[in-house]
Amino acid sequence: MKKILLILCVFSLGFSAVRLQGQAGVAGYGLGAGFGLQVIPLLLEAGLEGAVYEWPELKSKGNYQGVPYDGSLKLNLTRVGAYAKFSIPGLNLVPVLGLFANPTIHAGTQNGAVDVDGEARLNGVGAPIEGRVPVQGAYASLGFPSYILWLFIEPSIGTQHIYVPGYFQQSLLDAQIALGISF
Repeated sequence: MKKILLILCVFSLGFSAVRLQGQAGVAGYGLGAGFGLQVIPLLLEAGLEGAVYEWPELKSKGNYQGVPYDGSLKLNLTRVGAYAKFSIPGLNLVPVLGLFANPTIHAGTQNGAVDVDGEARLNGVGAPIEGRVPVQGAYASLGFPSYILWLFIEPSIGTQHIYVPGYFQQSLLDAQIALGISF
């Protein structure tokens, strides 16, 4: 009985995935992690993911309807979502097309805050922001990871929606590149 239990435990470990990565993109730069399971072995992996992002400080200075503003802002985001990675067997052996052998869909929510020093405006329009203001939103992207053993690089493109209540609401193009390990 103990041998069967040990074999089942080892077998189940073969059907799980852990991803640790660093990424940079439109949402800034940060760290991420994910945990997935092989839903259909060798064809479909699905899991949960999370990441923290930080934008470098942005200067916001100008005039809006004749009223001057001057400040700087920083954005911090936390993303929580899910991913589904499809594998197309054999495509990874074809030069160039092999880059598209593992299309991965990412989707989820994002929350965070905008910290403002002085008075700033997002996109140079709208009401001036002062202090710390919450940020909400969502994201969805399509990535194409390439692997060398446990190392991977994944460029992705998609969209993100950013909502700063009372100040800003917009959907933006989202592009990112992630480097990490997957085991």
